[in-house]
Amino acid sequence: MKREEHTEKIMQIKEKIHDTDDGSITSLLSELSDDYGSLLTLMDETKLKNEKLTRDNESLRDTNMRLFLKVEGTDKQASEPEGENSDEPKKYENLFNENGELK
Repeated sequence: MKREEHTEKIMQIKEKIHDTDDGSITSLLSELSDDYGSLLTLMDETKLKNEKLTRDNESLRDTNMRLFLKVEGTDKQASEPEGENSDEPKKYENLFNENGELK
């Protein structure tokens, strides 16, 4: 039921209150009640769908963040300079700084 129809039914009820035609008032109230019930059902279904979509979205964000951190960590490992892990022999001069301390 559209808003205009809903308002029209309420106006009809207001007009009929002074009449003795109780059947038409009951009929109009029944239509309004049915429409209100269907709107509440639709609202509950929409609320449940919204909650599910919100949970799914949060789950996707968490998964994406984990993948992003995993890829970022892999990129850092790949771009590390060959230093301590290198198979090249180290030179004795390169082990100490100018003060004679280990680097």
